[in-house]
Amino acid sequence: MSDALLLLRLEHENLSQLLDLIDEQRQIARTGGELDLDLLGTVAEYFGGYPDKCHHPIEDLVFQRLKMRDPGAVSDPDKLAEEHAQIERLTTELAEAIATNDDEPGLAAVLEQFTNDYRKHMAMEEEHFFPAAAQTLSEQDWDEIDFSLFDSPDPLFDHAAHERFHGLRERINKLARNSHRRSARLRQVRQLSKLAGVEEFNAFLEAADYAYRLETRPEGGYTVMSGARPLVDIPACDVPQAIWCAYFFVQGLEEDPV
Repeated sequence: MSDALLLLRLEHENLSQLLDLIDEQRQIARTGGELDLDLLGTVAEYFGGYPDKCHHPIEDLVFQRLKMRDPGAVSDPDKLAEEHAQIERLTTELAEAIATNDDEPGLAAVLEQFTNDYRKHMAMEEEHFFPAAAQTLSEQDWDEIDFSLFDSPDPLFDHAAHERFHGLRERINKLARNSHRRSARLRQVRQLSKLAGVEEFNAFLEAADYAYRLETRPEGGYTVMSGARPLVDIPACDVPQAIWCAYFFVQGLEEDPV
């Protein structure tokens, strides 16, 4: 794979992490929490910088070469440029909405449109544009494109991230760690709910550093305990369902704020 195409796909993965961060802020707002405007402002600053000035121009360069080599491979020759212009407008709207924040529902709508449109745009490129370029362009084409790559390190995802984005980089890393940890624990609980009982589930909670346990009530049903203090009762049900209910209750208590 050419350096340019590899770089573009890697940068899509990086941009997806930032969109996940925006989605998390939207979820916080939906549940009555306060938006982190400093974080969102830094995200908007990044989107208005590196992607618009470095990432999209590389895509435009590949697209122009693709149109030259095989016009039939491009159903709408203006689509990519139009979408890049739309993304740039949305990025400006995002930055302005965050800076003013006069209307929180309005800001939430801007955040939603930005993430939805950005993901649709990247999906179009991944499903249609990149495969067509990989199949059509010659090795010489890619060599010439690679030679034209911008000598501009990514200020956020490069190993030597710009100081302005250090805090944002750490938030992204923490989000990734939490996502990985949640996925691993869900796999464990799914296995426990199939093969084990309450005692094994409590051993899992202890191993995961959760200071809770699930107890079976003599009269039927279950209780999630913290030490000697009952936290919530779970009505009588089968053990797998009780384990799932207890796990998601505990997960809500222990979830790390990102």
